[in-house]
Amino acid sequence: MPRFVHPSKYYADDKDIADLLDSHKFGKDKLLRLGLERGLLLSTELSKETLVNLLSHLPFSWPQLQQLLEEIETPDAEEKVTTCRVESKATPDELSKVLTDIREIRGMTDNESYIIRSVANGTLLRITYSEVNHKSTRVLQRIHKEMEILIESNEEGFELRFPENKRAHKIVEKISNLLPVPEGEE
Repeated sequence: MPRFVHPSKYYADDKDIADLLDSHKFGKDKLLRLGLERGLLLSTELSKETLVNLLSHLPFSWPQLQQLLEEIETPDAEEKVTTCRVESKATPDELSKVLTDIREIRGMTDNESYIIRSVANGTLLRITYSEVNHKSTRVLQRIHKEMEILIESNEEGFELRFPENKRAHKIVEKISNLLPVPEGEE
């Protein structure tokens, strides 16, 4: 399933469709086949630019637009994972309270959705969020993503495993700032 599943708040105009069809994933053969599916008999002698221009003026419904998006969909590259150790004498209940607070704060301010789940060796945070890429065409600007942060407890405190990105670092920093530190330390 593509990551562009949420209906947009605007319609895709001919420029948006042209940007999609101009992708390297759409060769002349695919464009000719798309035209044939839409009831147009187009010449193989036409250039790709001409085909894109002709097809972009056709009306596309939301399901047809999603089908185009599925055509150009590429799997996301696997993100690198990093580990952070936090010294704390927090109990599982205190950790749960900290995570609930972060869910409420960041849910409102950063438009993130959290699922907090206990697993055999700790706690798993599943965070769903969306990012906007203003360099991309309007149809592809909002990308919905998901990440997981695994929190395991050890003798000194907690070990957190999370993706190597800015958003995850901010969340982990917030967790470490809200956890109580061992006595005698700041």
